[in-house]
Amino acid sequence: MDQDGDQQLGPSRILAPQTLKEIDDVYEKYKKEDDLNQKKRLQQLLQRALINSQELGDEKIQIVTQMLELVENRARQMELHSQCFQDPAENERASDKAKMDSSQPERSSRRPRRQRTSESRDLCHMANGIEDCDDQPP
Repeated sequence: MDQDGDQQLGPSRILAPQTLKEIDDVYEKYKKEDDLNQKKRLQQLLQRALINSQELGDEKIQIVTQMLELVENRARQMELHSQCFQDPAENERASDKAKMDSSQPERSSRRPRRQRTSESRDLCHMANGIEDCDDQPP
């Protein structure tokens, strides 16, 4: 899977409905068969088809897991980037509120030092690994 979540569709993914149909067909033949040798051969075909089906299911679970990780990572990035575009006073209020929520019983008698706009932007850039926030598209 590439960075944007695109993946080439291989023949195994295209044939997934055919695999399920094959399982049904082979099972129906197996139930009707009286010859033991033929029944054994059909049983092996059924086993192979079930293994293929399980592998397809495993691939799909892996793809969904990777997509979930990509979505979670992108959400974290967006949250961090949104902090760059907020008013520095908003950032300070949000951080003050988070501090108050985490230490509700303890109240500091000192007021936190207000950051200059450039300091706030620099801290945000360091947290996000951005060289210059002005060059970033909105």
